[in-house]
Amino acid sequence: MDIFKMLSDIAAVLKKPSGNTSADKKSEKPAAFPVVSDNPKPDTEVQNNELHLTFREAQQAGFQFCYTRKKQVIITSIHVKSEKIIIPAYIDNHPVVRIADSCRPIVEPNIKNAVLVFPDTLTEIGEGAFRAFRIPGCNIKKKLWGPIFTEIYFPEAYVRIGKLAFYDQTKLKNLHFGRKAFIEGSAFGRCTALEEVKLKSCSLLDECFGNCTALSRVSWEKAEYCGDRVFFGTPFEKSCDVLITGDVLQRVSTDDRVFTVPDGIKVIGQDAFKSIKALERVILPPSVRTISRNAFKDCEKLWDIDLRNVKVIYGDAFKNCLSLDSRVRIGADIKFRGYPFTRTALENESVTKDGIVINGVLFSIRPDFSGSLWQISDNVRIISGDMSRYDLERRWSKISGMEIVFPESVTKINDINLFSFAKRLTFKNPNVQIYSSNGPSTVYRFVSTNITLTFITQNGSSEIPVAFPKNIGNNPAYRKTIELYYRVFDVMFDINAYDEGILDTGMPMDMLIDIAYKRLAGGYKLTGRSRTRYEEYLRLHIRRAVKYAKKQSDTEMLCFLGERFPDMHINEP
Repeated sequence: MDIFKMLSDIAAVLKKPSGNTSADKKSEKPAAFPVVSDNPKPDTEVQNNELHLTFREAQQAGFQFCYTRKKQVIITSIHVKSEKIIIPAYIDNHPVVRIADSCRPIVEPNIKNAVLVFPDTLTEIGEGAFRAFRIPGCNIKKKLWGPIFTEIYFPEAYVRIGKLAFYDQTKLKNLHFGRKAFIEGSAFGRCTALEEVKLKSCSLLDECFGNCTALSRVSWEKAEYCGDRVFFGTPFEKSCDVLITGDVLQRVSTDDRVFTVPDGIKVIGQDAFKSIKALERVILPPSVRTISRNAFKDCEKLWDIDLRNVKVIYGDAFKNCLSLDSRVRIGADIKFRGYPFTRTALENESVTKDGIVINGVLFSIRPDFSGSLWQISDNVRIISGDMSRYDLERRWSKISGMEIVFPESVTKINDINLFSFAKRLTFKNPNVQIYSSNGPSTVYRFVSTNITLTFITQNGSSEIPVAFPKNIGNNPAYRKTIELYYRVFDVMFDINAYDEGILDTGMPMDMLIDIAYKRLAGGYKLTGRSRTRYEEYLRLHIRRAVKYAKKQSDTEMLCFLGERFPDMHINEP
C-alpha cells in the first residue's frame, strides 16, 4: 500500500480552494480516508508526513476527542469508515498525543480488514484501546469491536503501548515499530495471525506477546527491561533452549543436572525452570536479584542453590521442589512476596512452636500455647501476610481475653488483619512496622472486634484502644469511626491519623475520655498538637472524667487527673 500517496491525497483535498459551486459541494466527499494503492513506499516516506485536520474535518472523519490543559488532543473514539485509518497528527493545530483507554473503534459492517497508522506526535496508546471485544451469539457486538486490523504503523519516536491495547486482534499480521516502544502486559496477546516481530530499542512487560500462536520469528536491537513470560505460548519461546530478553531469564529447556545462569541476569522469570525433572543444582551469578513466581516449580531433584545475593523471592518459586532442604543458603535481608517453599523438605524442617519459620519469617501460624496468652518466639523477625485468617479465627476467636505478644525481634507485620481474633496485641518493639492488606473488608474485620494495641516504650506501656460505638439505628458516629479506622489502617498503621480524628467521631463521652486518658498516660508517638487536644478534651469534661474513673475504680486514672489538672481540685472531697 502507498501510504505516502494516501497522505498526499489527503493534503491535496484539504488545500482545495473553497470557490466550489453548489453542485461541486454536493458531489464532494469528506476528506477522511482516501483510497490507498497497493504499492508500498519506504517507511521513511510515511514518517515524514503529518496529517493536519480542522475541528470539523476531524469530526467528519469519525474522530471524537478532547483536550488536555496543555491543549493537547486525546482521541476518545474512532468511527471506522474506511479500510485505511490514519490518526491525524494535529487537530486545529493542537498535537494528538494519546489514544484514550478502551477506545474501541465503531466499525462499519462492510469493513473487514483495516490498516492503522499513528502519527509521530503520539506518545501513548491507552489500556485496551483497540482490544477486540466479541460476545458469542451477538452479531452487533462483532461488527462494533471485532478484530479488523491487519497492519499497524507506530510512531517513529517513543510510544507507550498500554495493557491489552491490541489484545485478541486475530487478523493482525504486520507491526512496524519505530525507534522506541514500551509495550505493557498482554498488549498484543492472542494476536494469532502474527508471525514475525522486529523491535528496536524496546521494553517488554508481562506476556505482551503471550499466546501469539503463530509467532515464530522475533528480533530486537536492545531490550532494556522485560517482564515475565513475554513470549508465553508462542512457537518462538518453545524453539529456544535458553531464552533471555534484556536482563531476564525467560525460559530454560535442559536435561542437565547442573545449570549455570549467565552473568548479567537480574531476574529469573516466571516458570523459567518449571518441571525440569533432572535439575539438581543451579549456579546463580551475583547479579540475580529477583526470582519470580513458579520459577523452579516441580524441580523435584533440586537441592543446591545459593540465594544469598537474591533480594526478592515470589510465592511458589520453589513449590514441589521435594529435595530442597536446609542446605539452601538464604540471605538475611531477603524479602518474600508470598510463600515460596510449599511442599519442600525445607518446609518440614522449619516447623516451630509458632508455625513455619524460615530465615526469621513466620509463614504459617500454627501456635502451640495454653490459656489465653500467645508469646511469639524471639527468632521471628517478620510476620508474613500470606496466611489463612479464617483458620485462625475458627480456632481462637472464642478464647476470652486472647492476647498476643510480639517480641522485640519482630520488626515488620505484613498483615495485621490476621490477628483479628485477639483482644489485645502487645508490641515490645515500639518501632515495629504494621501493615494492612486486602482492602476495607479485612480492615473492618480487624477493627470491629474492639481490640487494644499496646506498645512497650522506655516510659512503660502505652495503650491505643480501637473501640466502636454501638451501631443502633444507623448511628452516624459508627460510620465516622469506621471511616477513621480505614484511614488509620490503610496500608500502614498511622497513629497520627488516629490522634487527629478520634475525638471528632462522635463516640460516647466515656469512650473518648478513656481514649484521651490512655493516650496521654502512655504517650506513644504523641505529637504536641495531639497532646494539647487530648488535654483540652479532658479539661472540658473533667467532672465526667472523674466520675468515669470512680465508676471503673481506677485509682491510677484519678491520680493522673489530679496531677495533670491540679487547678480543678479533683482530689478535694
